[in-house]
Amino acid sequence: MDPWQDPVFQGWNVLAFPSQEDLDLYTALSESTADQRNQEQDTWSITLIDSAQGSNSRTASLCVSTSQLLSEHGLSRDRFSWSVVWARAAPVHESLLESAELLFNVSVPGLQVELPYRTRLNSTAQELMEAVLVTLDHPSVSGQYLMKLCDSEEYLRSDEILGLCECIQVYQKFALDVPVRMVLKDCIDPALTPDEEDDRQVFHFNQVLDSASAVSIMRSDLQEKLSSYSQAVNQLLRSQCGVGVEKVVECVHAVCEQLCGVSTVDVDEAVVRLQRFAPVTLTPGEMCECETAVVMLHHALLKLLHMFFTNFDLDFRGQEDHPDPPAADVKHSTCMLQLTLTGLYRLLPGWINSYDHLSVSCSLTYCGRNLTEPVVSENISTSLQLGYRIQCNRLLVFPVPVHELPYESMLSFHLLGSKQAKSPELLSWAVLPLFNNRTLVHGTVLLSMCTQVPPVCPPSPALSDGHRQPTGVILQIDFPESGLWRYERAAARPDPVLQSVLCEELQKRVTEVCQKHCLSLLTDNEKAFLWSKRDVCSRTNSYLHLVLGSAPRWKPQNLPDIYSVLERWSPVRVEEALFLLSDEFHDQCVRSVAVLCFQQMCDSELEEFLPQLVQALKMEWEIDGPLVKLLLSRSLHCIRIAQQLYWLLVDALDDWLYRSWMRKVLSALKHCCGRALRHQLQRQSTLVDLLTQVAEKIRSSDKNKRKDVFSRERWQIESFFADGQPCRLPLDPAVEVKGVNIESFKVFNSNAAPIEVSFIPTDPLGQNYSLICKTGDNLRQDMLVLQMVRLLDRMWTHDGLDMRMVTYRCISTGRDQGLVEVVRDAVTLAQIHQEWGLSGALREDTLEKWFHMRNKTREDYEKAVMNFLHSCAGWCVATFILGICDRHNDNIMITHSGHMFHIDFGKIMGNAQKFGSIKRDRTPFVFSPEMQRFITGGGENPQRFHRFVELCCDAYNRLRRRSALVLGVLQLMLTAGMPELKDVQDLKYVHNKLRPHDSELEATSYFTKKIKESMESFPVKLNFLFHNMVQISSTKRPEAPATREISSNSNIQEAVIQKYTVNGKDVTYELKVTIEDGFLVLQKSFAQFEMLHKLLQKHFIESTLPKFPSWYNMSFTAGRKMSLLNKYLKELFEGPCKGNEYVCSLFLDGPDAAVKAETDAHLRPQIQLYLSYKDYKLSVMIKHLKNILSNGSCPDAYVVTRLRPDPQDKTKRKTKVVRSNDNPTFNELIEYRNVPNLHGHVLEVTVKSRKTFVAATNVVLGDRVLDQEKWFPLGFSAV
Repeated sequence: MDPWQDPVFQGWNVLAFPSQEDLDLYTALSESTADQRNQEQDTWSITLIDSAQGSNSRTASLCVSTSQLLSEHGLSRDRFSWSVVWARAAPVHESLLESAELLFNVSVPGLQVELPYRTRLNSTAQELMEAVLVTLDHPSVSGQYLMKLCDSEEYLRSDEILGLCECIQVYQKFALDVPVRMVLKDCIDPALTPDEEDDRQVFHFNQVLDSASAVSIMRSDLQEKLSSYSQAVNQLLRSQCGVGVEKVVECVHAVCEQLCGVSTVDVDEAVVRLQRFAPVTLTPGEMCECETAVVMLHHALLKLLHMFFTNFDLDFRGQEDHPDPPAADVKHSTCMLQLTLTGLYRLLPGWINSYDHLSVSCSLTYCGRNLTEPVVSENISTSLQLGYRIQCNRLLVFPVPVHELPYESMLSFHLLGSKQAKSPELLSWAVLPLFNNRTLVHGTVLLSMCTQVPPVCPPSPALSDGHRQPTGVILQIDFPESGLWRYERAAARPDPVLQSVLCEELQKRVTEVCQKHCLSLLTDNEKAFLWSKRDVCSRTNSYLHLVLGSAPRWKPQNLPDIYSVLERWSPVRVEEALFLLSDEFHDQCVRSVAVLCFQQMCDSELEEFLPQLVQALKMEWEIDGPLVKLLLSRSLHCIRIAQQLYWLLVDALDDWLYRSWMRKVLSALKHCCGRALRHQLQRQSTLVDLLTQVAEKIRSSDKNKRKDVFSRERWQIESFFADGQPCRLPLDPAVEVKGVNIESFKVFNSNAAPIEVSFIPTDPLGQNYSLICKTGDNLRQDMLVLQMVRLLDRMWTHDGLDMRMVTYRCISTGRDQGLVEVVRDAVTLAQIHQEWGLSGALREDTLEKWFHMRNKTREDYEKAVMNFLHSCAGWCVATFILGICDRHNDNIMITHSGHMFHIDFGKIMGNAQKFGSIKRDRTPFVFSPEMQRFITGGGENPQRFHRFVELCCDAYNRLRRRSALVLGVLQLMLTAGMPELKDVQDLKYVHNKLRPHDSELEATSYFTKKIKESMESFPVKLNFLFHNMVQISSTKRPEAPATREISSNSNIQEAVIQKYTVNGKDVTYELKVTIEDGFLVLQKSFAQFEMLHKLLQKHFIESTLPKFPSWYNMSFTAGRKMSLLNKYLKELFEGPCKGNEYVCSLFLDGPDAAVKAETDAHLRPQIQLYLSYKDYKLSVMIKHLKNILSNGSCPDAYVVTRLRPDPQDKTKRKTKVVRSNDNPTFNELIEYRNVPNLHGHVLEVTVKSRKTFVAATNVVLGDRVLDQEKWFPLGFSAV
């Protein structure tokens, strides 16, 4: 370029040959002009910069809090404790550990064999290790070791009692030996321990962004548009001409379009002002005005960008900061709440074409309740749209002063479309918290509106967080900017409350109201009554959540009274804390008190409530609030909590309403875990994805091709471990596996076609760990039911009641997919029935015979009976309370040790499947006649049924005492996306099942009736039969599993007939029976052998026994009989009867010894009663009868009572009839009211059958017979 063509020198008279001075002057002027141009270019340049903590204060607070939390815990963290997975603590009553002991097989470093030690379970792991080391002459080094299980990487705390470890309780439950390993502390692999570099890591917001690539593209496109704008402005100002105005305006519109079409009044006005300049050369005055217009436009554009970045969650922003003005206390505000609906952007074309008018309804709510009537902006004509956006500029005013609004107030916006003569239709919606970070919302707010169906739960900031992504329809709202208002929370009322004593009637009324437990079940009158008595309510007679929830208003002026109740109610119980974290309480002080309750729990107890706490996150007000901090803090100390929380949050991402909020918490958790655990969690996710893909391929294939697909796909799972790296399983971080057992893979024959995978543990002494991967089923209900059953079992064991419950782990890993733990040595009831073919479901001896085959000693068989009795009782109570349906015989499982448990909980809260309009589940729970027969030994031990009924009623009553805890756990799960637990009606269902208003005697009578209903229902067996008919054609008949050998000196090794002796018509066979320590020679006839076989048929499945020689297939010669009998004996003792103690007893002691003698005939009949006297009311619980005979046969018994003296003969009461039972159970409650005292009264009790006298007794009433279960002998003469 010719230097003289530069505009700076235009009009100068220069020489043809410039001098050096001229050239120097030109150079100086050129450099000055270039600097001026660069400065001008920088002035109009807008550069987007990285924002590590996000583009707004909401995201910044999460980043700062997470980094600060990690830094604080990095200094105090016990890195050794973090590197191991400790055994869960499960407290039980001390009485359950007094005589309990187990055999521990201890593996010690440097020793080739395991050392067996039988240890009491009330001792510690340290004591066990010391005993082992004393044996090895190393007593002084016990502190250098830790003890871990061989079946997992689970370590026992040295100072903890063995019987309080959940894993040890499992071994105790199944009477198994415990394989353990002593490990030197220095040899423990600290692979998962975060290091110092992890502690120094800063949490960046881009770790939260799920669509990082989309955000990156948006940033690059926006930066490109801003660069074009900068160039257009520079060109306009240099040209001194209005030709470049249109280019600038075009660039501004492009920037606005990149910002979701959002604009502001300032931008629009600046654009209009700039467009006044014609595309001609401008005069100096006009150029000055043009520059002023450009400056205004530039400032408006910067403000628009700041507004956009402040409202949406991004990891970049502009360079300019706009500090907020000083804030004043909101209580000094005199303004009404008002806002302006400024505009709608990116409206869908279908809305513009289909609707004549739009309207926006705005509601102001607190905890879902309207604070005022909704304000509606109507008649927004769609014809006003321009480029799918409408500028509304409608002012909405709420008739409520700002200083009277609760801090947790929410605004809800509903966009409605109207057609002619039709009702408005909901098009989209959005919610907004009125306060954030203690500050009233101000300035311009942009919300991305949702077009899905709105939730039924109250709005919260977690729900509003989903509106902070720049997508979809955008709603622009403007709040007054006259001042910034800060919210200062009120303090509790300082004046002391005079404690008064409630009169007995009011005390009874308070207790009665609080027995409803759930705030949603209280009427308005009951709430008003509770609140009026708040000063005399305490934890002894009521519940905190009911008292606080009864407060009529939560305005700032009401908070001192509310907080005064909260302050004196300490400590908060866990059931109250659960309710306080529900969507019925939004107040942050109240929720903080609830969080404090969980903060004081141990890790094992907190882990049990993690599903509820994750759901409670949806109602938190701040993303860095106390609940989030608690969960992150405990995750830093416990690998179990960290891993379970991770999978719960992953599953929660399926809920699109709260996905944005949950993703932020999940990202913070992953950051806190450190690189090693983060890598492990990612590896688990990869494994889950692989299992899910294989299971889904099998499920979606044709049934006749599933085996081929399975054989082809299972190798993918094996290839996962090809790199040699172990992996911890999502079900339990203590289970570390290094491979899979391909041969043990299994595909179940059901619609969901789940697959069973057997994993090989890293410990060579450990057993394989099997799990089931299911797709197509929602496992969240299964998770909840199993959590509830574990909770019930902990309640019972804590009270000293061991129901011997079997539970298993289950986890939902996403929509309709998850993993389920497999219980070893368990089969379904359907498999047991199918061993008899179709008739198995209708027989009553199936369980009895099946257990005889699996338990070859009388001791093992009796243990199995008692295990079944207890576990069946526990599951009857649990399935009844939760209304678990679809209880066919494929959903009931039984272990060889007798433990019964249920699986597959797709139908709960009484939602039974139907045949047409008929319910399949027509009984309160499953307790069939075959179960009763097994418990009572075919009627030989009827008192065991009494014990079963007593266990059921005792467990039911103990559970009723903790009704609030059960309902609190369920209420927090109403928003978890379960198909059959979603509203207050489901809570009411459980509440009605618990019957909290009944006395324990009334509840006992009620549950006994339910047991009888279940026993007398024939449709249960029909349901079993129909299910077998569907399954049996495609199910392989189960093979009898191997059972452990019995070592006994009387165990028959071989039985052979050596010879026979003929004495007339009588033939005697000489039987040589070989046992382990010698042999015996017995003399038996053919008839005795036949009798033995008939007795065996009562205890074993007939098809598994060898065929006994019959008269039609053998000759009449004694030699031929001996040959056939020897063949029979050989097959018998090599088959199912091998090592069976009962069979040995038959052959060695004879059949007469195996037949139970009828010894009950001479026993005196008795009746069990429970008598109580309170408030002038005598309550008589008729519980059981035993040894009742009527003319030598089983009676149809009933009990008649009279309270003597009875001159007017008005006290006669009687029970219902129990037919054909000499040991009947009644559990019926008889009440005599208006009895002023018991002195001189006698209770006359008479047992009758078919109106005929059987037995009777008189009970003299007094303190010695009250409030206790007592057996009374019955006489055979009338009294």
